[in-house]
Amino acid sequence: MNPKSPFLKKLPTLLLIIILTAIIGGVYGILHDQLTYTISPEYYTKFKFYQFRLIDTGNEAIFPNPRFQVSLVGFMATWWMGLLIGVILGVTGLIHKDYRQMLRVTLQAMFVTMGIAFVTGLLGLAYGKLFLDPSEVDWWLPENLIDRKNFIAVGSMHNFSYLGGLLGLIAGIIYSVRQKKKYNSGNFQTLTSELFFHVDIKKHDTTLEYFHANPALTFKPSTGWTAYAPLPDNAIPPQHHNFSFSAHPFLSSPFNKGKITVMEVKESNSIVGMSLSVTFDSKKAFDAAYKRISKLYRKYAARVISRPNMAPPYIVTKYISKTGSDFVIITQGKDDDMPTITIAYNYQGYEW
Repeated sequence: MNPKSPFLKKLPTLLLIIILTAIIGGVYGILHDQLTYTISPEYYTKFKFYQFRLIDTGNEAIFPNPRFQVSLVGFMATWWMGLLIGVILGVTGLIHKDYRQMLRVTLQAMFVTMGIAFVTGLLGLAYGKLFLDPSEVDWWLPENLIDRKNFIAVGSMHNFSYLGGLLGLIAGIIYSVRQKKKYNSGNFQTLTSELFFHVDIKKHDTTLEYFHANPALTFKPSTGWTAYAPLPDNAIPPQHHNFSFSAHPFLSSPFNKGKITVMEVKESNSIVGMSLSVTFDSKKAFDAAYKRISKLYRKYAARVISRPNMAPPYIVTKYISKTGSDFVIITQGKDDDMPTITIAYNYQGYEW
């Protein structure tokens, strides 16, 4: 198997997910049990502490700081559940296109699972308080139990929580699969947004603020020289804001360097276009990225126009959205003799 294959790149992510979900599961158990201890201390001092062998003798476990022991019980009760859920959600996450999307979606699915488990547990608590009669339940109860009602309510919450974990796992799997379909069934605007680091391409007034706040992007002050096509004679010259990046949320092919340029007309405080440029070390990585991006834009575009009379290695293609309100111009070329893709979005003055 090719050591650079997307599947092998995902295996360390799978291991990371399993470790993280085991820890997250344990922390969830700690918080869960701190809550239920507050409701019924006797559930721990007369049952759980003995069940988890924190003490073997007596009919009530008294510790100087019992919430520490509650945390131990909570972690031991749920870390393995988090591990199991992590394995299942992690394996499901292998369906995603790269390790970044796999990690992001799988952790989101894990929180979906936890949320459903917690809500189900609360339903169990309410059920125990409202419908379980302490005199009629056939559970084992400590003989020296004082607050039977809250003991039973907390027991009901714990039982419901495990059921909620199962329901949440199913929901987490469904969420992960739907996210895969969402990424695969995007449109012209969502594809462009993903390429430009998930910026909201419709909110031009927040574009620069978003890029400046994005930790994956580094602002590069303009040197005053540009190689962009000139605007019409009567146009106000725009200011170029440049941001560099070394990792990209959409591109799985390895690349050498990347840059985003935002064109802003200061007089009107408006964005008149954006471009993204990525330079690759290898022709193979370049071809894979160019083929993927071009294929998706061809799928979502109403019209595709190739610019004539371009000297090799330059190929310039314009993709117009189905609404006709958006377009991108993708240029295949070279930068410092390395293959480069440049994607210009809605550049005014960059039409043909």
